[in-house]
Amino acid sequence: MGIHTILNSLSDFSVWAINSAGYIGIFFTMVLEGFSIPLPSEVILPLGGYIASKGSLNVLGVVLAGSLGGTVGSIALYYVSMFFGRGFIKKWGKYVLISEKHLDSMERWFENYGNFTVFTTRLLPIVRGLVAIPAGISKMNIWSYALYTFLGSFIWALILVYFGFQLGLSGLNMDVIWLIVLILVGVTFGIYFGYKFLKRYVLLFNIIVNVILWSFLGFFVFFALYEAYFPISAHDLNYSNIKAIENIKGDFSFYAVGNTFYNVEYFDSFSSATGTNKFIVDTGNMVYSGDLSKYKILLNDLKRLKIPFLAVPGPRDLTDGGYANFYHVFGSYEYTFHVNKTFFVVLNNSNGKITQSQFDWLSDRLSRASTYTQKFLVMHTPAFWMKGSKKMDENISKNLQDILLKSKVNLVISTGPFNYSETPVPYVQVGGRNYAIVNVGNEISVTHGALPSLNSNFNQVMQNLSVYVYTYLVMEWPIIGIISIIVLLLWFVYKRYKITVKIERK
Repeated sequence: MGIHTILNSLSDFSVWAINSAGYIGIFFTMVLEGFSIPLPSEVILPLGGYIASKGSLNVLGVVLAGSLGGTVGSIALYYVSMFFGRGFIKKWGKYVLISEKHLDSMERWFENYGNFTVFTTRLLPIVRGLVAIPAGISKMNIWSYALYTFLGSFIWALILVYFGFQLGLSGLNMDVIWLIVLILVGVTFGIYFGYKFLKRYVLLFNIIVNVILWSFLGFFVFFALYEAYFPISAHDLNYSNIKAIENIKGDFSFYAVGNTFYNVEYFDSFSSATGTNKFIVDTGNMVYSGDLSKYKILLNDLKRLKIPFLAVPGPRDLTDGGYANFYHVFGSYEYTFHVNKTFFVVLNNSNGKITQSQFDWLSDRLSRASTYTQKFLVMHTPAFWMKGSKKMDENISKNLQDILLKSKVNLVISTGPFNYSETPVPYVQVGGRNYAIVNVGNEISVTHGALPSLNSNFNQVMQNLSVYVYTYLVMEWPIIGIISIIVLLLWFVYKRYKITVKIERK
């Protein structure tokens, strides 16, 4: 049996296990890990993040399942230690690799740094769960213990899940990921057994271990930064998709969507749509903001689509360097294409305005399309006569209306609360969970579509909150990480200063 076969089997089993058990499986495996059973979170949580990048799980769900599971398992060990004492742990702990040396080390940490040790050790590998033992023996306040444990577990889970999520976005094969995992496991065992045989060369051994560990840390940091900020390979997607769309023969239909930024898994709902006569037009605001990492998340979501996708720029798509990123990924901000005898014009009015040169360009394109039987205009910001709070001003809208009526445009598609009207120019507005299905044949028909919503207002609020938090965590992780590290360092310095002053006073 070759290494490729072994890796492939591990990949299939691990993906099947987490896909089948989902959040419950992650929760219970992390309960065991929190109880200091040697099930490495360094494998479980990145794998959950990897599967989340494919759309089967939600990133926030994986982080919460992991952190809650670790907290519950650690609380269980806390109570075992409190009721049965150190002797029980010393006698039976060896069967789950808890040595007396580990216990002594944790007790010294707990004695020196107090309750905050619970938080800091949750961010350390190997000894993460052992702090429950001195905390339980000393009968630390359970609510403080639970809070510190959850906060540390949450940050730990967030880091590991994010790493797995980025691996998934990178397109690396699961074989490669398992190879990395096996190397890490091999290095861990190598450190353990190496120490057994090289005790006499402690200094040399420590240098080797530090070089290996810091090399891995450097690689992970570099990889995360590379994935977030380095160029992406996809480019001119609108052009390649237009070529596929212009090969459609006969009647066709397309989905008109917009303001999809609020949910990075929005397009999962369209992943089952198939057919050679269908496509999707997004009227803009596809990403939370226009930096490169957001476009990478969007592209990962679009990979699951089986039909062509066309993008129209919205204001969010063009912020934070978005002008360059949109142009690189999708191509021109304004363009035209045709399907049989239907002509489409895409106009960039993401700033809520249309300049005179844009009006001239629009008039020219529509006049050249006089032989087409149907004409469509797609733009982001709605005209003054449409619904919505953010609209173009009345004068610009009047000029646009004159051009559209003169050119006999059949339908205008824009963002806003869902609305379909025939006057003064036929138009449909889409946005958020509400989209339109436009069927085009000898006649044009528009039907309303909507993503599933929850029954009660409370559940809807919780769903919206979950989507917002999830999106923010995935998209703003560098800021969250920097703030967390600063707070951790300040708190650690404060505790160290307090302890030093106490010793000096004695």
